[in-house]
Amino acid sequence: MQEYVHSLLREETFPLVYKGIKVRSVKKERDRSAKRKKTLLKAFAQTTGSKVSFKRVTAKAPDADVQVRAKPDRTEIVVSNAEKMPVKKGQRDLATSLFAIFEVAIQEKGVEKQREVFRQLVVDLLSSTW
Repeated sequence: MQEYVHSLLREETFPLVYKGIKVRSVKKERDRSAKRKKTLLKAFAQTTGSKVSFKRVTAKAPDADVQVRAKPDRTEIVVSNAEKMPVKKGQRDLATSLFAIFEVAIQEKGVEKQREVFRQLVVDLLSSTW
């Protein structure tokens, strides 16, 4: 009887529980990522004064990359291979955001303006509920 109960728990109950935990974790991660992306785009829009779009792509490059492309009607942030970024999974969004902020800041003319834009974007990003 005891063997039957243990096998039932091990093979049917616990796998369902763990599967449920994984589903909840993935959903929470997706929600957090969407919220963080929205916060980043809002900070960019406030600082740059233009519309901003975000795009994730998978490239054949060996490492992660963040590029900011200025288009006539908007600024586009392109993140490629974010999963290859050499940081912990939980810090991937923050690292990507900081690289994007840096890319936007260095497009400004003059070192002082670059610093000002970088500081403002980082403060806007971190002052929200990150």
